[in-house]
Amino acid sequence: MVRSKQWVLLGAPSAEKTALCKRLAEIFSLSYVSVDSEDLSVDTDALLAQLKQTQTDWILDSFPQTLDQATALKQDVNARPNLVFALRTAPAEEALEKIVKVFSCPVIYLDNLELDDDSLQAAIEDARKDPEWIDRLQAVPCLASDPSALLDISSVARKLPLERQTSAVTLLASLLRGEPRAFVADDTTSTMHAVDIYTRVEKPTQGVIAMNLAPELRAMLPFVEKLPPQALVTMAPLAHEIVQESRSGAITPATAVKVHQAFFQLSEKDRAQLVRVLPPEEKELATHVVEATEGLSPRGVETVVQLMLQTHDSQQQQQLPPRPNDYGTIASAREQPPHLPPDSVMTTLALAATKAHGRRLFRWVQSAPTSLRVLTFLSSALLLVTSIVALVLDLLSGQIAAVVVNAWIVFFALLLVSLEVKITAVEMHVSTAITAHFPLVATASGRGCFLLFVATLAVSLVAKASWQNALLCGAGVVAAVVALWSITLSSVASHQFNLLRTRIESLSELEKIFEQVVDDNDAANELDIDGLSRLCLHLKWPIDAAFLDTILRDLDLDNTNGVSLSDLQIWWSQTQIDTSVSIQMSMKAAIKPPSALKLVNWLAGVLVFTTGVVGNVVTLRTRSLGEATINVVVNLWLIVFGLLVVVLETPPSWLHLVMQLKLFMTEHFARFLDSIFGRALFYFFAGTVTISTYTADHLLPLFSGSALVLLSLVNSIVGKQAKAAFLALARTVNVSAIARIFADGDLDRDGVWSLEELDKFCTASGIQLSRPQWELLVDEMDRDHSGVISLHEFTTWVERQHPSAIDQLV
Repeated sequence: MVRSKQWVLLGAPSAEKTALCKRLAEIFSLSYVSVDSEDLSVDTDALLAQLKQTQTDWILDSFPQTLDQATALKQDVNARPNLVFALRTAPAEEALEKIVKVFSCPVIYLDNLELDDDSLQAAIEDARKDPEWIDRLQAVPCLASDPSALLDISSVARKLPLERQTSAVTLLASLLRGEPRAFVADDTTSTMHAVDIYTRVEKPTQGVIAMNLAPELRAMLPFVEKLPPQALVTMAPLAHEIVQESRSGAITPATAVKVHQAFFQLSEKDRAQLVRVLPPEEKELATHVVEATEGLSPRGVETVVQLMLQTHDSQQQQQLPPRPNDYGTIASAREQPPHLPPDSVMTTLALAATKAHGRRLFRWVQSAPTSLRVLTFLSSALLLVTSIVALVLDLLSGQIAAVVVNAWIVFFALLLVSLEVKITAVEMHVSTAITAHFPLVATASGRGCFLLFVATLAVSLVAKASWQNALLCGAGVVAAVVALWSITLSSVASHQFNLLRTRIESLSELEKIFEQVVDDNDAANELDIDGLSRLCLHLKWPIDAAFLDTILRDLDLDNTNGVSLSDLQIWWSQTQIDTSVSIQMSMKAAIKPPSALKLVNWLAGVLVFTTGVVGNVVTLRTRSLGEATINVVVNLWLIVFGLLVVVLETPPSWLHLVMQLKLFMTEHFARFLDSIFGRALFYFFAGTVTISTYTADHLLPLFSGSALVLLSLVNSIVGKQAKAAFLALARTVNVSAIARIFADGDLDRDGVWSLEELDKFCTASGIQLSRPQWELLVDEMDRDHSGVISLHEFTTWVERQHPSAIDQLV
């Protein structure tokens, strides 16, 4: 027998809840049915039988307590609740919500048990009668044809505050009906509650909602669960408006200005979050537009928008007729900005972007003038400006040696400025490319070392006794102080953070900790400074914010200004370098004698090393103490450069320890030296610096430096010829059959190619390589320097030399 009142009071058993339940039974003449035990394994069948035997309406206390028990009640029509009282308690609220969703009936949420009789009766009457907005939901065609979705939405909407239910449901219904003016930009609360309804309904209901939204709104759905609520409700109506205008044929500058102003009213963290959830192709454009217009007045933004719209293809816009229900109108001819030539448009946009970036950098420097990144940026910029001034004046005065050094300082200072400047486009493209080829500057301590090197070059020019070089020397002193501070601070920060490794036992534990400390609203699922602080506090090892800023930049491998789980996994998996492991060449490797070019390069390195040693001897014997100090520093750099050339050019058959040192150096400090073109650039730099130390009483730098510069050109020519030969060799390989080709070349069937087998493969392919080209081929193929070529190494080399061959695999 189905009764008119089959009520349930959910929540953990307690004396207060039992008293409320009995009071309800007394007021409404109900039979009180209770579960006296807190044991979740209550005999459900026995309870169902008890409910069936009850002759009157009833109220059930403290049952169900599990989803299985709730399902059992729902399946029995005689025990199915038609009104649920749910007592909200923080620890069990999530489990309570799951049980409530099982029942398709009105729910009264109780925040406390101290309600008077009148309040209880009013709440029951409100819950049992349909709210005013239910008719609006039922009038939506997609919901009228899907009762389960309608019931799901209405049950979730009932949980909203009473004063907000109508506005939130009205907004949702309007969006589902495709009404163009559904959003009310001033009523952000309704938008927030409508979003809350969408996020809390079941997945099938979310699918129904998504299918019936306008395309531009459907495109916003990925943002719903990834953005902070304030950013979402602020930007969603305006984004909808500007998309509608775009679809109708014209975006009015006034609308773009409103979007711009609303965006910059958000916090910096919310702005970054909003941009990060965009698709990759749109993220870069949005970042550029944001940074290029930050700080502009509304009139300035309107001007930039007008110029950007003018560059758009107007013919394509005219081919898209406006839809009758679209919001917004096509801008009239008098509203259009005066037509400007393309060159003028681009010049104006570039000028506006430059001014905006200048303002951004000024505010960035003002916000943290003593931070390590700002100090490094300012000292690098100071080096850049003073070196440019010195370069021009030295060129006019004919000081060629100083001009050469100044030119390198300008180049290196540009690299440092690119690494430190806070412009997203530079961070994502320029900085990433630099660190990919020059891993030394990927860390704060490495950048400090590089800055110290550039500073010593600048200080060395004080011996030229001109005011412009003295000014550059002063900038070098400032940069040296900042560099030493950078090395010290980053070393301490790295040591502090690396101690956390001992508190994390495994990668799986690291993943669990990361999930606990990451911000749920972070679309990129990364840790910012605050997130790293939470990580340290979670591991009971707090670290100062100044250290965390440096740590974040060191861990952030992809320059997203956040630390991902993969970044932390790489950090945790790093081990100490085992210098006891030596590179052992395979016994089957057929090692050819070194080429003449390699021997000459090696001798040039020895000559530069000798130049540095002799230069210091001469300097200390003939110069005053002040001047000698500068020259000694420069000659010490020449000694280092010479040693580097010797290490890079020593054949592996001579000394395996040198090969191990070369691999360590190219992998961890300067990956570009692994390429002949990178080595040629380094030889050119070392040669020009060596020449700059030439004096009338010390001619050796002129000969050794000139030899190294000449060798840099020869190496570049050999490298270019080798690349052409390698491309021809790669084109003889069908990538789709590369495994078979490799197996055919493996004459002794041991799964790898010896160098002799590689030589036979080249001969069979009709490619004749010179001795230097052969050395380059072995270096490029044998990445682990084991003396043999694996299938993976061969395949990777073919694809790298001839990228179009990858298309054969598709």
